[in-house]
Amino acid sequence: MTDTVTGAPPAAHHSALSPTDEIARWLELFDAALTRGDAQATTELFTTDCHWRDLIGFTWNLKTVEGRDGVQDLLAATLATGEAHYWSRSRQALWYKGATSGHTQRIVEIRIDCDQDALWLKVEPAGPACHTGERSCFYRVVGPQGLVRDA
Repeated sequence: MTDTVTGAPPAAHHSALSPTDEIARWLELFDAALTRGDAQATTELFTTDCHWRDLIGFTWNLKTVEGRDGVQDLLAATLATGEAHYWSRSRQALWYKGATSGHTQRIVEIRIDCDQDALWLKVEPAGPACHTGERSCFYRVVGPQGLVRDA
């Protein structure tokens, strides 16, 4: 597997870019992700580990999928199974977390914000949350030295 920002293996991040250029590249990619997210109406979904309380994932979830309410479908599947489902932009489909990896996420609690346009899942993960094998998708720290893998 490779790091989706730099293309480097997740455990050994060595960039030929200067720290400033690496952060600039990361921000460009983040901005592009936000733009893709805004291309259609979306609901943001934050996922935290119920034990560690760390943010382990974030997704944009389409409000309308093929004429249906995508967030309603996502919540219905999540509530029916007690395990997390997400909208996968790469698959362009509703996705059951752990369907291929076995790393499911048991729902402990679901919260919605005051504007009702963002969701927060508190989960008990059965393995890494990130496709790279990391416990969290947020395993890198942005700092003066560039992107540094969290210890």
